[in-house]
Amino acid sequence: MMTPGDKRWINNWKPTGVNMKPIKKKPAKKVSNPKISKLLQLKWRIEERRDKYGMTNNYNRDRQLVLKWINNCKFNDISTEDMKQANEMWKRYDQ
Repeated sequence: MMTPGDKRWINNWKPTGVNMKPIKKKPAKKVSNPKISKLLQLKWRIEERRDKYGMTNNYNRDRQLVLKWINNCKFNDISTEDMKQANEMWKRYDQ
């Protein structure tokens, strides 16, 4: 059984949160340089292969080389010889 006060409360009730502000969402971080993003993908590919097949000197050497190219690419541009070598690495780790 509902009292008159209960009925009055139901009539005056408004859902909360109607006037809430929306959540501020930050856009996803994007790498502005496409060469850096491709080199990062290569680094991740090398790390996946290293985790799958075990740690060897070849994986560590290739990963260090890619990290060096990423740092060079952030401040300067990467040379054509380095890009050719990166393409060869893509062929090796793309299998």
